[in-house]
Amino acid sequence: MDLDRASNREIANFIEKKYKGDMDAAIKDIKRESDLTRQQIGMIAAQFDVALATLKHDGKDGEPAWKTNEKAIFEIAKSNPKWSAEQCYHQFCLQSKADLDNKSKADKKKAEEEEKAATERAGVPGSVVQEKQMSKEQAAEIGYRKAFGNKD
Repeated sequence: MDLDRASNREIANFIEKKYKGDMDAAIKDIKRESDLTRQQIGMIAAQFDVALATLKHDGKDGEPAWKTNEKAIFEIAKSNPKWSAEQCYHQFCLQSKADLDNKSKADKKKAEEEEKAATERAGVPGSVVQEKQMSKEQAAEIGYRKAFGNKD
């Protein structure tokens, strides 16, 4: 091809045919390197985010410490990969409080059932059939609970 007499279009087509493969390979290499760099930067940012959250939530404020609950917090993070470490920590706190509330409700219900079973036998009220001697305080407490449902 005579580049001196060729039009701009012919020169552009010639360069495109000659160097297109080289340019595509170079672009692919640059894109791969860019993706790898972006991934490494994301990993560093996540590690930094976790380090800050670990320092901030050391348990001295009465809240659960990050270090002692790290495994559970990381499980939340795996389920929610777009969340920050702080969001995962707060979700853990909410879940642990809910679990504690559910446990205390279950324990309270169990204690009430055990107390009811101890004061009543076969559907007969405890005032009719009583198996053990009680102090005045215990009797008053049972009477109060029977009358008002609870002591609180």
